[in-house]
Amino acid sequence: MNTYYYKAITDWCIVFGADNNESHWKKISDYDMSTIELEIRSAAGLTGDDWGKYWKEIVDFRNNYAAHRSVNPNDDKVPSLDKAFEIAKSYFELLRKWLSIPNHDLNSLDVLFPNFEIEILPVLQRDF
Repeated sequence: MNTYYYKAITDWCIVFGADNNESHWKKISDYDMSTIELEIRSAAGLTGDDWGKYWKEIVDFRNNYAAHRSVNPNDDKVPSLDKAFEIAKSYFELLRKWLSIPNHDLNSLDVLFPNFEIEILPVLQRDF
């Protein structure tokens, strides 16, 4: 595990974790939250039940390992971030639409991610 993974989990939980966070996605807008939730769940291919299980998996990992250290961490329960990325991409696109940000002013995560991969690969190859 590395700190970038922990940071990704922790940052995802700031927006999508506990409802009481000031920056939680449900508190940022006056839009219909059930419609938004359906859209971000659908982007990751999650049903309502799947969303709850995935959310719990990410939040539990954050609570027990990324933000706090459990005495007996269960490393085989490390969640994949693939669905978290799809959820974040979907929400990012909603924010761009709500804020009326033209595509040329702020690239989508699909555009930004490959650029990040190009930058980070040499670091990962060097350090791992």
